[in-house]
Amino acid sequence: IIICFKYLMITSVPIITLTTDFGLLDPYVGVMKGRILARCPLARVIDLTHGVPPGRADIGGLLLARTAAHFPPGTIHVAVVDPDVGTDRPILVAEAGDHRFIAPDNGLLDEVFRQIPPARVHRLGPDTAVARSARPSSASAPAWRSAKPSGSSRRTASETRISPSPARSFR
Repeated sequence: IIICFKYLMITSVPIITLTTDFGLLDPYVGVMKGRILARCPLARVIDLTHGVPPGRADIGGLLLARTAAHFPPGTIHVAVVDPDVGTDRPILVAEAGDHRFIAPDNGLLDEVFRQIPPARVHRLGPDTAVARSARPSSASAPAWRSAKPSGSSRRTASETRISPSPARSFR
């Protein structure tokens, strides 16, 4: 995800966690890391897990909510657990507590938001250049943002208040 999160000051050497349902049998995790490091070579990329059951945003969100507090303030948590990856689903970019979260708008951040109420949430729709560039790889957003000065982006995002989604049914 090449996302502009112009409302946040992010350190020049960010800590970025990755939570996905990709598994480790193909190159997608490596590609995500490559895109992050291409934009911000000094980023510290931490694999939280790539073993979330496929499409189980509820489980991915629970793991993310339980582990985020163990990371230093300013950590950027990128989560990609989405049975409809590659579709026009909006991307959420949120500031909750002292952390930043980037994930598809599919309930993945609901548990995080229950435990840490978000201060800001931006929904990037499929009509934004940022969201379109996010589709192939949901990774380079934090690195791209951390490598740019605060006011340097042309991209825009709508800021919205989002409450946790109602209970969802997952298979």
